[in-house]
Amino acid sequence: MIPISVSPFTVLPENDFESTLKQLKKTGVDGIEVALLDDISPNPLEETLKTYGFDLTTLAGQSALNPVDPPCLSDEETHEEAIKNGIDLVEAAGSLDCDHVVVTLGGDRNDEPRQRQLERVANGLNEIGTAGEQVGVDVLVEPHNKVDYPNYIINTYSAGKRLVNSIDSTRVGLLFDTYHVQRGEGNVITTYETCKSDVGHLHLANVPGRISPIQGELDVTFVLSELLNRGYQGTIGLEYSPQPKSDPVARLRKSVRMIEQVQAGI
Repeated sequence: MIPISVSPFTVLPENDFESTLKQLKKTGVDGIEVALLDDISPNPLEETLKTYGFDLTTLAGQSALNPVDPPCLSDEETHEEAIKNGIDLVEAAGSLDCDHVVVTLGGDRNDEPRQRQLERVANGLNEIGTAGEQVGVDVLVEPHNKVDYPNYIINTYSAGKRLVNSIDSTRVGLLFDTYHVQRGEGNVITTYETCKSDVGHLHLANVPGRISPIQGELDVTFVLSELLNRGYQGTIGLEYSPQPKSDPVARLRKSVRMIEQVQAGI
């Protein structure tokens, strides 16, 4: 079975970290995806995950909370700081035996030609990717849909693929997110087919409102089956927002069960 990971602070946002991990033990997930926020540092994180038997599959930085704001790779003034943050993130992931990091790129600065910004982003990603090569960590770019994030510098997967393919480092790839694709572009399966060679991780969530994959207007069961049939073999990540008046642990358990059933039918 392909491992299943979850972003605990989106699925169970109101609990402290250890309480969340205790609840996640009941759901069948294998790994955890976290952002290195002020209250989570690498050493306690590693020990805590070992205690509860989880792998760390994905690491993001503070910028994940505000993906268009500086410091970011697209911004000339804070570009070097963003590179340093990205390299620090990669090195932390390497020390934690984490497969990959997610690096946010920043907003489109309207006072500067877009191509110049994209070249700056590519140069920064190449430096971060080179650091990833040294410690065996992939650096992933997640295009953010243009409806929710109209100013994000990369908001389609075709643009994401062009960016990734312009970079020398082989460690730089894409995070494929079903919510962002459906919200901004549609044609999830066709979009995946066009960039699947660059995809290093998968996030499942549904529309509207980034809800769980077992809800919503997109048939995520069918989509996941198609992505697996088309060769996806990486970890399947769950990153969605809990719904009011619902049991988040039960919802997560059902989402995990759906993924397991899809895999069993392949």
